[in-house]
Amino acid sequence: MKRGALAHVNLGLWSCPGSGGGFLLPLFVLLLSALTCPAFAAPPVWVDRPPAFTTDMLYFVGTASDAPTPTKAREVAIASALSELCRYFGQNVRSETKVVIVENDREHQQRIDVSLQVEGRRIPVSGFRVQQVMAEPGQSGQNGYALVEYPRSVYEATLAEMKRNDQTKAQAALSAWREAKILIGEGKPVRAIERLDAASKALDGLPTVALTGDIANTDVLAHEIAASRDKSRQAVDRAARTAAVKVILVMDERVAPPGGATAELDGELPGRVAARGIVSARPTVNDLRLLAAASGDTTAAEEVGSRSGAAWLLIVRIDSRQTSEVHGQFFAEASGTVSLIETSTGRIVSGDDLGRSKGGHITARDAALKAAAGLKDAARKAIDAAIDRIPKP
Repeated sequence: MKRGALAHVNLGLWSCPGSGGGFLLPLFVLLLSALTCPAFAAPPVWVDRPPAFTTDMLYFVGTASDAPTPTKAREVAIASALSELCRYFGQNVRSETKVVIVENDREHQQRIDVSLQVEGRRIPVSGFRVQQVMAEPGQSGQNGYALVEYPRSVYEATLAEMKRNDQTKAQAALSAWREAKILIGEGKPVRAIERLDAASKALDGLPTVALTGDIANTDVLAHEIAASRDKSRQAVDRAARTAAVKVILVMDERVAPPGGATAELDGELPGRVAARGIVSARPTVNDLRLLAAASGDTTAAEEVGSRSGAAWLLIVRIDSRQTSEVHGQFFAEASGTVSLIETSTGRIVSGDDLGRSKGGHITARDAALKAAAGLKDAARKAIDAAIDRIPKP
């Protein structure tokens, strides 16, 4: 009888009348009905009751269902068992498993590649052994079952490597946070946020890792990073509404104290800026550094921004040079530019030419100031236009 078929046997009695009475003749009539109700093999006992862990060995079970072929069922079952093995390392671990079984008439060979992905780092998993693997017909395909054993010593060595990796990432986060603290103290909140982002990225997905010094562990560090980020963002917000402003007079290629119309413009600057909703600040660096920033020097621009707490630098540069002297009368010609610079990048947002103006006087300085005075109205218009280019919060 074929496996999976159920046979039914019935006993029949046939009665035949005769002289002097009747008699009964036993007749066995065998009726067979092959009912097509398949009986599937039960899973191995170790599927529901895996071997207990020992001091030397760990065991993991994997299953597969409805696979198209026995080979595929075994492959999926092995991969499932190895995924369970990888999950045993912790919740912050992802795994990559590839199982290929090559079969011929005599045997099947396995090619298995397993690795843990821990914070972007690949850690190969080795030392395991597929103790048993099998495939059985199922309702809609092939079912697979696999039992994998893994030496506890190998597990502990791999776990130690993971912990070393966690410690390295935690120390990187701590270093990035300390760098950010220095940048905050230097008035460089934009760069501080960049380092804080790096610190957060290093901490992402890490379990609690003990640290040394004033930061006990990564949980405390995460709190400090968040506080530093809030402080930096507040500084960035303040700076975004602040412009460092200055009028610089250059006479015959030398920086000179403002006077006359240039001093008047310099005094007007804070009010003109405030009238357009921007906070003004006086630069705390010397005029040569300001001129360097206005010429595209990124380092100088960043210095101005960090020391002034300003995201913007508005520079009015007036150049006046003596053109001639006739019978004790000095003549000069002035030109100028109004520049708006983004201090965090050194980018020159605008640079408006004020044209040229001439003037004369009995002293060289007064001649220079008189020539500069002719640029005053153009400078005011250019100043207002530059301020309007500052994004409003």
